Amino acid sequence: MSIKQLETKGLNAVKMLRRNKLRSGVPFMIFIPTLPSHHCLLEFPDGTIKEATINKRINDYIIIRELPSGEAEQFRKKHKLD
Repeated sequence: MSIKQLETKGLNAVKMLRRNKLRSGVPFMIFIPTLPSHHCLLEFPDGTIKEATINKRINDYIIIRELPSGEAEQFRKKHKLD
């Protein structure tokens, strides 16, 4: 199997995990290299996306902000999350 095929399989697996989490009512955590250290995005089943910080000490996260709906939609399009 080629590297490209492995990348495609991996991407498809992550997309399936995302769909399953959202359908189950659980937020999906997204790490983006451009975010500061210990920051992530959480996509919720209702379509909202929130930026959060990870607090490893208490094994939880703290919401910093909610992305405006236009910014959330733009993010989904950019990363092909529709």
